[in-house]
Formats: sequence, structure tokens, C-alpha cells
Amino acid sequence: MESYTFELKNNVFGYFQKEGDDCYIYIDTGIYSKTHYYKWNDWLRGENNYNEKFPDAISNDQIAKAIGYFSWHQAYDYCPYYPIVINQSKKTESGMFSPRINRGEPNLFRYHYANTPMLDEIRAFSNICDSLNELFNYIDPDTLNLNCFGSKVREILIIACTEVEYLLQNFLVDNKYPSTTRFSTNDYIKSLNPLKLNNYSTKLTFYPQLQEWSPFSGWDITQPTKSISWYDAYNAVKHNRGINRHKASLKSVINSVAAIHILLEAQYGREIFNSPIQSNFSSIFKTVQRPAFSVDELQCPIMSQSEMTWSSKQYLFL
Repeated sequence: MESYTFELKNNVFGYFQKEGDDCYIYIDTGIYSKTHYYKWNDWLRGENNYNEKFPDAISNDQIAKAIGYFSWHQAYDYCPYYPIVINQSKKTESGMFSPRINRGEPNLFRYHYANTPMLDEIRAFSNICDSLNELFNYIDPDTLNLNCFGSKVREILIIACTEVEYLLQNFLVDNKYPSTTRFSTNDYIKSLNPLKLNNYSTKLTFYPQLQEWSPFSGWDITQPTKSISWYDAYNAVKHNRGINRHKASLKSVINSVAAIHILLEAQYGREIFNSPIQSNFSSIFKTVQRPAFSVDELQCPIMSQSEMTWSSKQYLFL
């Protein structure tokens, strides 16, 4: 079995698998995307027509041209892609994935849904969102109020940041990070690059006039605590709330809750809050910017005409 991830013109990604004469292709164009089945002989019969129609795609790579041909075969005028492969990556194993990381691969969200403590983490997040919404009844989320602080603000900040720590620690543990007696930001920051956390940006759904919230932007390995001010504020009030109480501001709280939203999406997939067909979970935030992943970073599921499956784990820290 040969498996590939590929990118078509117009920034559309897909997955291709070939076993003998049997070929499966999945093009990620939205919630109605599905796997299509073809015969390799279909490509051999249509090669000349494809080469004439798309002379820019002629190359020595038969797989790339076959993917382009199959993409063209199922394309319609309104499809948001042009059937020429511009990047592709051959996978060493089909159905391989890393725990608690979802870069947009098809059907991986459903696997996580069935095989992780995601529901418990969603409930915890929902309770924290309810607490923040309740706080908004007393402190209007306005730019003028972002430096407001108080006991209730501090309580929510501490609860939200401990949930952030929980999600980061479980990401590391599930990926076989070397055991440690006590995790710190020196360990947590190891999740930054695999999850591309600093490339996410959010907005409060009901308060779009406020700034975008990018809690992991600027997270720096040389100062893993100080470089994210909302977490540094949590650390300060946890150890000495008296002299540091002003640091537990409304701005810090909103950033900490946005961080949970981002971690849940990065670990389980964008479908978690943005696909009512696949989940009915909600968030007080909406993601306005996500990271881009290359075909080399994506994995390919095992495909058939009826399903796509994920069968083996690839641990990041082994």
C-alpha cells in the first residue's frame, strides 16, 4: 500500500492511497468531502486527455499526475481547487497519528472523540466559560476595563490556568515525554511547535469589538513563564496574592480561557467547536486564525470506500 498527502493549487489538501489497481482519493473541500474510488487503469486510459488539458502538470511523477487526473475527474465548476498537484509527500505508514494532535486530517476528530477524555475536558471548559460569562455581568468586557482586578477575577484565572496546565501535561505524557516529578513551563513549552499554538488567534463571539486573543503569541523558550504574561500573572497571584493581586486582571483571565479553547482545538481538531454536524460543543470564543500545515506534517488514514481509519500511534517524544 502506498499512501500520500498532497496539495492542489488554491491551498486545497488531500489524501491518496494506492494498492495494486485500487486507488482511493480524499480531497478536503469541506464537511461534505468523501473518499472516491478509482482504478489505476482509469488513469492510464485518461493520461493523454489530462496531459492535453493541463500541460503545466506534465512531469515524470506518475503519482502526482494521477492524483491530478482523479481530482479533475470529480471536480465541478464550483469546486475550490485546480487539479494540479503542487506538493506531495509519501508516507511510511498509513493510519499513523500522534496522540492529542490534530492538523486537520480527515476523520481523526471522530477517533479522538471515541478514545480520549475529551468530554470531561469539554465539561471543564464549559464551566470555566460560564464563570467568565457571569463575571461579564459585573465587569463589562470593554477595552477600558481590561486592567480591572479582584478576588473573583483571580479565582477564575487560577482555575483556567490549572486547566491549561492539565491539557499541556497530558499532551506531553500521552506522547511519551520523559517522566518528571513536577512539570513546569520548561516542559510545557515543548508543546509549542508540534501544536503551533502561537499561530492561533481568537475573538470573543459576543464581544467582537475587543482585540484578538492570541495567548501563546511570543512564548519564548528562554523565558517560558515570563514571556506569556497571563500565565506569569497566575504564577504571581498563586504564590503571593497580596502584593500581586493587580496582576490578576480581566485581560489575563480572558487570555487564559482563550488558551484552553486553542488547546482543545489544536489537540482534537477544528471540528470541536466549528462543525455542528460532527459535534454540538460550544465556546465563547471563535477561532479567527489557525496554523497552516504542510503535506509533510500531515498523516494519511487507511482509506476504503466506506471508511477512513487510524490504527497506530506515533509518539512525538520517543
